[in-house]
Amino acid sequence: MAAKLIAYLGGIRSGKSVLAEGRFKSLLARRREKTVHYLATLDGSMAVSDPELRKRIDLHQARRSSAWRVVECTDRLQLPEKGRAFLMDGLGPWVARGLGRSEAGLLKELETFLAALKKRDALAVLVLDEAGQGGISANRLQRLFCDLNGRANQLVCGACDEIWVANAGIATRIK
Repeated sequence: MAAKLIAYLGGIRSGKSVLAEGRFKSLLARRREKTVHYLATLDGSMAVSDPELRKRIDLHQARRSSAWRVVECTDRLQLPEKGRAFLMDGLGPWVARGLGRSEAGLLKELETFLAALKKRDALAVLVLDEAGQGGISANRLQRLFCDLNGRANQLVCGACDEIWVANAGIATRIK
């Protein structure tokens, strides 16, 4: 089978994760993949002192199959040695954790990750956080995140076969 990369792009509480998970599960049924990986970019240690974040993580965990293997990609994007079915939710936390790194290095790592997915003929559904719908923030760190996140999203969308935008739980295909 050929690689199929699909992105779901949306803001906070847009429904992008639920939509992406549903699409991923339906495509899995057709491909009959035996090993499924969930690429986690936000780990539970980040929620130790944040009960609201803990609830969000728990909700995501409850929706996915316990048979899926979790690969933590909080600092580095990595694929396990084997497997061809991947759901990543979402790219934004990985970008945020990479703000102290070189932008060129971060984007190169993302480019290498996308190339590895294609080389492996993977099914990959990637959830992207849209942070650039408002005006220019007065907060420097927020501006840096929005700029880098936007560049990362453009790189991913350029590599994807399909792009869906989520708004209020409704997905609209734009590519």
